[in-house]
Amino acid sequence: MEKTVIHIHEVLGILMSDNRSYSFDEFTDMIISEFGEDIVFKSCADNVFDINEVPSFLLSKNKIIVENDRIIPHPDLTGCDH
Repeated sequence: MEKTVIHIHEVLGILMSDNRSYSFDEFTDMIISEFGEDIVFKSCADNVFDINEVPSFLLSKNKIIVENDRIIPHPDLTGCDH
């Protein structure tokens, strides 16, 4: 079965509206709860990655930070820069 492609903007929207912290497991569970398990994500540059790569991708783009092993939205979180 082909996986559904979700734009990472969708995850950013949840982070901006929830404005809460997540353990890594809670973060993964939230994404699965929202989008299902048969998904991959794409970035604005059309990079495609799986659910396990979402935290590292968002960290690399300064969209989240990790404090005390919890993922939180970056204080200056906005959508993409384009």
